[in-house]
Amino acid sequence: MGALITITEVLVLLHWTWAIFDDRPRVRVTVRRTHIPSKRQDFFFINAWNQSRRRDLEITHVWFDCGRPIPVTQPPAELPRKLKRGQSCETWINVNEIPSDFRDHVYTLARVRLTTGAIIKSAGNEDVPGSGNVPGSPFRANSS
Repeated sequence: MGALITITEVLVLLHWTWAIFDDRPRVRVTVRRTHIPSKRQDFFFINAWNQSRRRDLEITHVWFDCGRPIPVTQPPAELPRKLKRGQSCETWINVNEIPSDFRDHVYTLARVRLTTGAIIKSAGNEDVPGSGNVPGSPFRANSS
């Protein structure tokens, strides 16, 4: 019959071609609220995960956009911070540093700036175990 290609085959071919040549930075930024028993306080943790296929990335700034920027800087996660492919880093801020009228929707207010100038917005992180170690910190946590 011949070389008749279906639309599905064309779409699959386009998808794989795009995946091979797509070199955009891909970063997933999530926010979760966690209680640290040893501190007797709650914190918002911001996690940035480099999901790029072939490139390392560098984070220059982390903040919450609450009408005015509220910078997030902790010594173990000092910036700028390089992330290799598949690598993540996490930093935190005390819940009380975020104005109370922003706390209900804080999960979408974190921002991460890359050296490329791209600014990545956050999403809530609901797939976190109820307790455990906090990456890059001396804390043990209970998620709330």
